[in-house]
Amino acid sequence: MAEEAKQNFDWLPSGCEALADGEYDAIVLGTGLKECIISGLLAVNGKKVLHLDRNQYYGGDCASLNLTNLYGKFKPGTEPRDDLGSNRDYNIDLIPKFIMACGKLVKMLLHTKVTRYLEFKNVDGSYVYKGGKIYKVPATGEEALRSSLMGMFEKRKFRKMLMYIYNYEEDDPKTHEGLDLFKAPMSELYEKFGVDANTQSFTGHAMALMRDESYIQKPAIETVRAIKLYAYSLERYGKSPYIYPIYGLGGLPEGFSRLCAIHGGTFMLNRGVDEVLFDANGKAWGIKCDNEVAKGKLIIGDPSYFPSEKLRKNGKAVRSIFILNHSVPNTNDAESLQIIIPAAMANRENDIYVCVVSHAHCVSARGMYIAIVSTVVETSNPLAEIELGVNLLGPYLDRFDSVTDMYEPVADGSNDNCYISKSYDPTSHFETTSEDVLDMYQRLTGEPLDMNINADSTEVDHAISRLLPPALAHSPSFHRTRFPITTMARSSHQVSQNVDNFLSEKSSTRLHHPPGGGSSVGSLIFGGQTDQSPFAGHERRASLQRKKEETPEQNPYSKDYRRASADFTPPSAQYPAYNQQQAHHQNKPGAAPTGQHQLSSNSYASGSNQNTGNVLTERRITRIHAPPGGVSQIRFG
Repeated sequence: MAEEAKQNFDWLPSGCEALADGEYDAIVLGTGLKECIISGLLAVNGKKVLHLDRNQYYGGDCASLNLTNLYGKFKPGTEPRDDLGSNRDYNIDLIPKFIMACGKLVKMLLHTKVTRYLEFKNVDGSYVYKGGKIYKVPATGEEALRSSLMGMFEKRKFRKMLMYIYNYEEDDPKTHEGLDLFKAPMSELYEKFGVDANTQSFTGHAMALMRDESYIQKPAIETVRAIKLYAYSLERYGKSPYIYPIYGLGGLPEGFSRLCAIHGGTFMLNRGVDEVLFDANGKAWGIKCDNEVAKGKLIIGDPSYFPSEKLRKNGKAVRSIFILNHSVPNTNDAESLQIIIPAAMANRENDIYVCVVSHAHCVSARGMYIAIVSTVVETSNPLAEIELGVNLLGPYLDRFDSVTDMYEPVADGSNDNCYISKSYDPTSHFETTSEDVLDMYQRLTGEPLDMNINADSTEVDHAISRLLPPALAHSPSFHRTRFPITTMARSSHQVSQNVDNFLSEKSSTRLHHPPGGGSSVGSLIFGGQTDQSPFAGHERRASLQRKKEETPEQNPYSKDYRRASADFTPPSAQYPAYNQQQAHHQNKPGAAPTGQHQLSSNSYASGSNQNTGNVLTERRITRIHAPPGGVSQIRFG
């Protein structure tokens, strides 16, 4: 904004200027996944949102970094190893998490239609540690009978318990068999079927994903719901209950940031926040960045942006990232997997988690694997606590260690206007993250987030077509039998047949259709030779005829504010990238007339999450994703 155009507000401190537009309904600090989901939801609800981050990339603690940034963060002054391959092939997560296929985060993605900006592949396997070996987690009666994790008599007991849990319906007393799971502790359910301590351990920790042993004395309904969620998710995609985004977890906050931006949100990266401003009554009313100030009715952010008196420390997390040139031993050469080491197996109070991904998800060079081992710190030697998990990996090329404090807010924000998210825990899934988001949203708006999904909606069709093989995704029989995400009813047998990752041998690249019927991708201009393009030999079929888009009245997420208004003025000479593209475009055959303004990304730099594709138009950022592999421009027709 030009100096002469800046507004003066009576609330501005002496010597300060307004930051951006000055006044906002909500100011969000940090672009972690939780903060980006919240800002996207608030923007869709019509709130005016300002979103800042001190980093030059999206994601905060949930970012995915290339090799250069990874070494810069953990080993400053050290160059990446030459044998690791190309820098741009890597998108390494800072926080190890997988997405439960029928979990709360998937519902949020479908509810907000952020799935249109992302693409996923299922995770190959879920394993549990016992007695020095790892075993695939049995999740069905048939798998229980085949598993070598238990003896024959124990298998039958476990199978009976699983069948009871799967058949249990909360509103059908006939399925309860005399147990009130809302009152009876989980220990009573274990006793009913006579399962031993080993079975209890992997049931509670590898299936129900409980983090410690306290769940045994809590009402059994919590554990039963978690096991049913695990089973439904496994049934949906076959190999494991988890899915993972191509190009890493950093795409998740980017997707929700884009949702916020197209609904009018303003983003400022690489912008430090000096302090949160409070009035005489202790209520937060704004933020200060250098000599610029913005006022907001709600101040939202991760713990690192708020004063210490607003936070309560609740432990430490240790995470170690490893780069391997081989698959994890004893996993059938799985390209992605999770291993849970129950606390009892390691003589600990908290579980140890191992997450492994690879080039199959476009997060490393071909032949390389990324493993992250994490847990809650219990001693004065955190790295020694995860050695049991590290030993499962075999030899590694390099490692990057971190020990971080975990915080939670001391208040709910109703009295001081500070709505602070919790630090990310070491668990290998997003269920606790999703619960924190839902809790924050209800505290902010006074009402719970409605995540009811219409299973026959266009968006679910669109999402499923990228999660299943094409022949199955477009099958009429599948769509007739598909289950609603919200009810999580038992899926049809077709869903379980998805045992092959679609596009498993080639990088999956998707051209994004903007929401609400906006401009579609017109063409791609590649840098380098044709055979260097990630699309070479991999031309995707045109999608099915697009269905009629929902109107804004039917669905607020279908609105698209990215198109320029009638009084839009093309960027001036101070934007050389724009002028360069215009000149380039006018020299192309069939180029649009000069008067038709183009939206473009900047040149693609290293890594898919480095914020090089931001276009600032009318003070709104449009996020244009350029996949790794040499795309220099994306041009919209």
